Amino acid sequence: MSGHYLLTNIPQTELNMATFKGAAWSARMHANVGWTQTSRQALSSVLANVAIPNRNQLPPHCYLTFAGQNPAPMALKNYLKVASWVDSLRRPTGAGFGLTALNAIAGGLFGNGHFADSLIAQIEHGGVSVEIYYVSGYEV
Repeated sequence: MSGHYLLTNIPQTELNMATFKGAAWSARMHANVGWTQTSRQALSSVLANVAIPNRNQLPPHCYLTFAGQNPAPMALKNYLKVASWVDSLRRPTGAGFGLTALNAIAGGLFGNGHFADSLIAQIEHGGVSVEIYYVSGYEV
């Protein structure tokens, strides 16, 4: 599984608020891999847009998921436009990482630096998942 977006770190308070606004927090993925020198290097490579062989050696992470809703509720839109973590969303392009594709509108908005609008457009297209590796600076 891969996310639509990657978020290196989310503050616990923002994670709590996102779930209060209707997002779901997944079970821990890649727990069997653990946080090792190899898995940390794989994540570092992804963040530097360097190709990795596949996702198998990525460290543990969770997904913050938002169900598709069209239109997205105004309270959710308002939250996403001010949430501190939204401007830190990334879409690394190195081979082997393979994020889930965005719809055309969300992709265009993201490419132009409109991260909250991209997230909202993707929610309004279907569901969206954000792949997260750290919560308040701690490894997931």
